[in-house]
Amino acid sequence: MIRNLRPKHIGTRLILWYVFVLATVLAVTWSFTVFFLFLQLRDQLTHYAVQEIENVEGLLYFDAAGNLELREDYHKHPDSKRLLERLLEIRSPEGGVLYRNERLGRRSLGENPVLGEGEDQFSPRSTRLDDGTPVRMVSRRWPLNGRPLVIRLAFSEEPILARIKELALA
Repeated sequence: MIRNLRPKHIGTRLILWYVFVLATVLAVTWSFTVFFLFLQLRDQLTHYAVQEIENVEGLLYFDAAGNLELREDYHKHPDSKRLLERLLEIRSPEGGVLYRNERLGRRSLGENPVLGEGEDQFSPRSTRLDDGTPVRMVSRRWPLNGRPLVIRLAFSEEPILARIKELALA
């Protein structure tokens, strides 16, 4: 019965073969394009997170009670601080949470700092929040007033994944 479905003319067979080969080449090329676009967008997100950590370092201070605070008065317009989509968590090297921003809420950017996390350089990695949100996180150890801190700053990867999905469907 399957033999009846095969075209009898060699020209028809060649056309079907060429269409199959072309579709395969296009699918492979498209897959590589999507993959490299995802890597490039994720690297840009990492670069942006590194810049944000450097900004945040200059805004941290300990108040009179010894609590770690983030200076938010640098915005020119009060609504502009809501535009920042960063997720920020600062821990002691032992793992105690010293600060979490409002956007992060009760969620966590991971457990205790791992050995060597953020030492001498930034430590980028992709992870998931407790609620399953994929994020690109960058860590850095940084001393403030002689106290070592582990700054973790992340951005959601959901916008990147949405763009990749759009491209895939297009």
